[in-house]
Amino acid sequence: MIVGDKYIIDDINKVLRDFSINEDIELSYSQIDSVDVQCNNLVKYSKDLRINEILNNIIEKLEKNKYIKNATVGKNNFINLVLSNIYFDENITKKLIDLNNSEIFILWSLAIPILFFGFYPEPLINTIEVSINNLIEVYNLNLENYMVKNK
Repeated sequence: MIVGDKYIIDDINKVLRDFSINEDIELSYSQIDSVDVQCNNLVKYSKDLRINEILNNIIEKLEKNKYIKNATVGKNNFINLVLSNIYFDENITKKLIDLNNSEIFILWSLAIPILFFGFYPEPLINTIEVSINNLIEVYNLNLENYMVKNK
């Protein structure tokens, strides 16, 4: 399934209904370099005498769709679609941010201290300094005891 394909499928269905065709339209990603999406539902209507009229009406309808940059008919009556920037902006880019309010709160709760200590690490270093000094003192004391025992 193609993300945000509802408006494209609705346009194709409107034209097909005008020709009394009831079809479950499916769009699939294309393997052709210059084409984003294809619809191959009309292959089985190749022998229909109205196929050229149907295809022309679909292309005409899709070219008015703000999500379609270009629509053409390929071999075997495949409808080849190139998606517009509006499609990508509304259906892909805006859906990348899928955080709910609690996730946003947690993100900011982590980001603020990280940024603060990144620019002003002194409070963190001062807190750790006492423990590090004690650790070094214990290490030196153990080292001296070891040296005295092994002389």
